[in-house]
Amino acid sequence: MNRRQFVRNIAAASAAFSVTKSAYSRVHENSTVPAPNVDPVAEALPKAKTEFKSEIFPLRAIRLLDGPFARQQEMNRRYLLKLDPDRLLSLFRREAGLEPKAPPYRGWESEPPYALYGHILGFYMSGAGIMVQATGDPELRGA
Repeated sequence: MNRRQFVRNIAAASAAFSVTKSAYSRVHENSTVPAPNVDPVAEALPKAKTEFKSEIFPLRAIRLLDGPFARQQEMNRRYLLKLDPDRLLSLFRREAGLEPKAPPYRGWESEPPYALYGHILGFYMSGAGIMVQATGDPELRGA
């Protein structure tokens, strides 16, 4: 079963599920035709039993070819490289009793009442790690 067939089957199952026996009965209250004695979801699904097999593989095993996804990936990489480490570490330095080298980023890193200290650094570290796996970028790896 390919992705297209899978999506088509899910859509059919969803549509069939919305027309349940009770909904059918309400619509046809005055009808002399009895409600069907069939499970619409089971009828919408394919008859052949399909086994799904999946295999986990590392992100570094995939490389994007030129296209919109590769361009978006490159935009994300440039953004990560543009972030200033001193601003990312500003509040950590202050909490450690050290003088910050730069002001923190605004937004979540701002002063209370909306402060969620450290979030941007966590997002940066996750993004940089994923980008290194996805591209092998030596600059983000720190090599």
